[in-house]
Amino acid sequence: MKARSGAKTAAIVLVSALFLVGLMILAYRIMTLRNDKPGITLPDASTPVEEQPPQEQQTADRFVTVDTTNVLDVLETLRTADSFYQQFTTTLFWGKEQSERKVEWFQARGIVRINVWEAGRKRSYLTDGNVLFLWYEGETEAAERNLDQDLSLEDLAGVPEYKKELVQAEILEASYLSSGSSEQEIVYVSAVLPSGSHRQYWIDLPTGQLVQADIMEDQQLSYQVLQTSLEQAGPSDPIFEDAFCLPDGTEPFRP
Repeated sequence: MKARSGAKTAAIVLVSALFLVGLMILAYRIMTLRNDKPGITLPDASTPVEEQPPQEQQTADRFVTVDTTNVLDVLETLRTADSFYQQFTTTLFWGKEQSERKVEWFQARGIVRINVWEAGRKRSYLTDGNVLFLWYEGETEAAERNLDQDLSLEDLAGVPEYKKELVQAEILEASYLSSGSSEQEIVYVSAVLPSGSHRQYWIDLPTGQLVQADIMEDQQLSYQVLQTSLEQAGPSDPIFEDAFCLPDGTEPFRP
């Protein structure tokens, strides 16, 4: 009788223990399900915050497309570098004849040197935006004059000032273009000036440099500008060595 009583007691204890274990498992599952509900999780203070894109990039991203209504705003976001070197060819057409010029443009530290080859002669301009020096190849002295508002650097190089022209023009067409297989992006603009001259411009993004300009008179191409080279170079780049010297070797705008 005592053995049976002991076995019965042991069985009751075992069942009670199993019941308690079951209750603990059930409570744990309820707590887990509650914690799975959506909630607000604050970021860890040690987690780095993702940086916002520069203001220039945010400005550029505002323009998903370019059209006649916003192209002037798009062009205003473009800022030409302070230091660069580029080459152009300019061609003047009249009838079946044409005349071509080669143009070099050096710019750094606020100084500009422009070389123009025309009819076998090279003439050079050197300016700080106020004083202008002019000489032809082979000369030992340069003529000096003030650079007034009526004469721009673009005038000296024979390159259209597209922003200035477009402000007063009737814009006929504007769009983004892709330059073939390269990653270069271009803004294309077609416009008519108050004089009736039809202009087409191809402008590089993001440099704002003119890639090509066609000037049409009476539906005939009369003048064309083609950029053949563009190099973004720092002021100390070897490409600027001796670029800002006069024929006698002096540097009038040396800091």
